[in-house]
Amino acid sequence: MEKKEAEEYLQIYRDGVSHPVIRRIKTSNHFMKWAIKLMVPDFLIGHPNLWDNLKTLRKHPRFKPLRMALMAWLIFTLTLGSAGIYSLNQAVRILAVSPVTDTFTDTTKIATSTQITVDPVAGQVKLSVALWACGDVLTDSRDSKSYATVLIGTQCWMAENINYGSLTVGANNQGSDCPSVAETEKYCYSDIEGNCTTDGALYQWAQAMCGAASCNGTGESQPACTTPVQGICPSGWHIPSHYEYTALEREVCDSVTCATDFPYDESTTGWRGTDEGGQVKGTTICGTYPCWNSPNTDATNSSGFTAWGAGSRGTDGSFYPRGSYTILWSSLESGTSAWTRYLHYSYAGVSRGTYDQAVGFSVRCLRD
Repeated sequence: MEKKEAEEYLQIYRDGVSHPVIRRIKTSNHFMKWAIKLMVPDFLIGHPNLWDNLKTLRKHPRFKPLRMALMAWLIFTLTLGSAGIYSLNQAVRILAVSPVTDTFTDTTKIATSTQITVDPVAGQVKLSVALWACGDVLTDSRDSKSYATVLIGTQCWMAENINYGSLTVGANNQGSDCPSVAETEKYCYSDIEGNCTTDGALYQWAQAMCGAASCNGTGESQPACTTPVQGICPSGWHIPSHYEYTALEREVCDSVTCATDFPYDESTTGWRGTDEGGQVKGTTICGTYPCWNSPNTDATNSSGFTAWGAGSRGTDGSFYPRGSYTILWSSLESGTSAWTRYLHYSYAGVSRGTYDQAVGFSVRCLRD
């Protein structure tokens, strides 16, 4: 194809339906044939010179937009019939406008610049979304509740007890499924929803685990379960294992007997350590909630864990002293009981042991 012929094609492209050739084609209803011949190789349609002409035409800098316009027109024609000629005209006119002169610094062309950064030197538009980091507030996408978080050693903990689910009275047993917030059951101290807001909710072990099987880590080198149990925690968080609590205790321990005070085993029970409980307890004395009863021995909350005396729900459906103690479930069971951590207003250490799975205790979530 000669340069003159290519320019004639391009003039058709520029003029759209106003070009005499297009008007004639439109009148004779042969425009679709012409477009197909332009885009389909000659061995498919038997035109001996079309492929050579097409290869020559493709070298022209404006051929690609013409081909795009024709393809758009063909698709539109196949779906809307004669209205396709209008779509071709519109596509051609859009593509035939003057070259784009916008620059990276022309912010008037940006609808919104939220969370993007324009780099005119590198010629790049970059996302500038701040990544979530431990210590930031965590919002549970399931119910939009928010929780403080804290990094202690290498572990990222919620700095509040979780409050997920719908209130059921203490006299009822909870289920073990968690299909939704409405179908997950929680206890609130004295059956008052507001107490869940300040202290977090109370759960039977099976409900806290959402029916998942018990698990534990293997020891100091791997305190987490091989597959952590999400349970009632948000996505990306899980119910801490017995050994993950041991890792926390060792992290806040500052004595020379940490390894023996907090061993990675499933036999040592009772009050352990010196002031590790004080380092994870909040410091507010009761008068307003959440709080601890006086004297709240050695409480400094130096770790930022911020445990409060949330009390518990007994197997008889009664609630037991808020402000006096808190007990936190782990993911490890022992027969019909499960391992816990116990903090008390009058003790500076931490007690570990097992309790009946049917009682209602608090839950802290740990990031995966």
